[in-house]
Amino acid sequence: AFLAGSNVSGTTPIYQLEDQTQVTDNSVAIVVRAKSKRFPLTQVHKAENAYLRSLAATDTLTLNVRMGGSEYAESSQDYTLTMSGTNDKEVKRRLHRTLRGRWCQTYLSGSVSNRVPPRELVIEQRPVREGRVSV
Repeated sequence: AFLAGSNVSGTTPIYQLEDQTQVTDNSVAIVVRAKSKRFPLTQVHKAENAYLRSLAATDTLTLNVRMGGSEYAESSQDYTLTMSGTNDKEVKRRLHRTLRGRWCQTYLSGSVSNRVPPRELVIEQRPVREGRVSV
């Protein structure tokens, strides 16, 4: 696809728009940054797995998971997600045991050289005191 414009001198510069196969920002990788809100949890949970669904790309993204807000100290862990492959891609990462708390927040960052729209990010969590009975 092309976009034509005109200037005062009468010449018409032509600007090539991005196509669907290689989308960059003037030959520079596109910076991806996404931050979720702090999701409150009903009780203390621990994060177990992260699932990211996206189109395949030749790049990697960094996922940062933060949890806090209880007797456990606020904790944060970074995970590198490799997006290479074909068609739809689902990346599953096992999360650290130290991620516990009453709220959860995620950050997604990286540089990509083609379209890689993350469609879904799921953090699987489980209550820490599940099935515990006080006497």
